[in-house]
Amino acid sequence: MNLIKRLSLIILLTWGIVFPSLATGLDATKVRVRLSKIEKDLPLPYNDALLSDIKTYMSKQLPTEFSTYSSMIEEAIGELGLPPEFLYFPMALTEMNSNHLQDGRAGLWDLPTLVALRYGLTVDENHDERFSVEASTQAALLYLKDLHTTFGDWWSCILAYANSPATLNNARARHAELGNDPWAYYELGCLPNINIIGNLIACYFVYSDDVKTVARPTEAYVECSFSQPISVAAISAKTGVSKQTILNLNPIFRSDPFTPFESYRIRLPQSAGQAFEQNKTAIYNETAQAKAKKEEEQQQVAQAEKQKAKAKAAEYITYTVKSGDYLGKIAKKHNVTVKDLKKWNKLKNDFIREGQKLKIYK
Repeated sequence: MNLIKRLSLIILLTWGIVFPSLATGLDATKVRVRLSKIEKDLPLPYNDALLSDIKTYMSKQLPTEFSTYSSMIEEAIGELGLPPEFLYFPMALTEMNSNHLQDGRAGLWDLPTLVALRYGLTVDENHDERFSVEASTQAALLYLKDLHTTFGDWWSCILAYANSPATLNNARARHAELGNDPWAYYELGCLPNINIIGNLIACYFVYSDDVKTVARPTEAYVECSFSQPISVAAISAKTGVSKQTILNLNPIFRSDPFTPFESYRIRLPQSAGQAFEQNKTAIYNETAQAKAKKEEEQQQVAQAEKQKAKAKAAEYITYTVKSGDYLGKIAKKHNVTVKDLKKWNKLKNDFIREGQKLKIYK
């Protein structure tokens, strides 16, 4: 059996194992029938492009974030009266990657900075609440609700969220024929993130099936409080957790050392929680010492640069003005400007006399 046939067989077997009820004879008719059965508040129109999107998601497990946060997201959706299909919106946006960061958007909900700030999240050099699933979920769902109030239908709301309201309005202004059918935008390709349509419908189609698998985390994490700055290096040294793991578990903290922020705690693998608590004072001290050392080194570098600049500034020659000289001629000869000559020699005008001494800095 050649390699292509073997790979195809493996993929088909994967679909059959993970989603047996969907993988059997997938075609347009069966997709249309299932869409009509699962459709609730969000219209689920069919398009031939859906077939490839559905097959793509059939080969993917739901990430660990789904099992961790789906109940919380589902409850928040219900409280705000949003379509239950929005449970799968973050999967369609970022594959539920809570560390997502691209093109000014961040977090599991792919929130733009200005939107996050508008809905009360902190985004600065030290902290970014877009990486907090709980905080970003509330902001994202409120934004979706407000977009629905503005545009009046859920697909316009989705397209505005994924592309920005201004971009959606511009597309409509250019194409008067666009209506409420999301696939019309897809066919015209008139929005930057047009794939959100197929991604969302395919995610809901696949993962709302009775049979789905979810990737489970290899180890649970614990949350530990801290009241002083703590460096990643110090945490790693005292707990044995790699620096990258610490950064991955704590994306809300955007600077090193981590600085305390509201009620947020540091997340660590469960096995490292006790070591962190036992060594917290030592971590504080090491962080403070490292910070002081870094500041001292920065001051030394700054002082050295200052001395270097001062020494360079002191390097000049003394030029004696000759008959026929004028500032422009002297400046050109020494590759400087007339303005520099006047500044260095405190000249109020362009007048110079023969025998006058001028400073010319290198």
